Amino acid sequence: MTYRWAIACAVAVMLAACGSGKAFYAHGTSTSVGVDALIEIEQQSEDVHVVNVDLMNLPPPERHDPNMRNFVVWVTPSARTGDSFLPAANYAPQRMGRLAYNPDERRGTLSCTTPNEAVFIQVTVEDTPNPAAPSQMVVVNKHVFVGSGQQ
Repeated sequence: MTYRWAIACAVAVMLAACGSGKAFYAHGTSTSVGVDALIEIEQQSEDVHVVNVDLMNLPPPERHDPNMRNFVVWVTPSARTGDSFLPAANYAPQRMGRLAYNPDERRGTLSCTTPNEAVFIQVTVEDTPNPAAPSQMVVVNKHVFVGSGQQ
């Protein structure tokens, strides 16, 4: 009986440690149909939110275009309009970094922070790791937000 109680307490502690994060699932765009994405956002402090991007079944950038070599993650603040979200007006996408891509696993990951609790995430295929603006080759896009609502 004591063993079961110890396991129940350990599970409760692990669940409490998970915090107020939220997971969102997305599929690739017509640019990269087979891609599956898990995007998580969690409030770290009052004005810091951690975003984790994990793309699976991701073909190499060269498969999209022979001149492309990188996947880049972009974040744009979102605004709620009724039951949905749209990129906030007057905000340009911010480059968060290059996706760490593993060609053997066909997987790409990136963790970044943002002050916004609702954002529009885009992953694009790029020729350089630090372009000034996102290309039109969008692999995945998704609105993510902390709090309650549809996923």
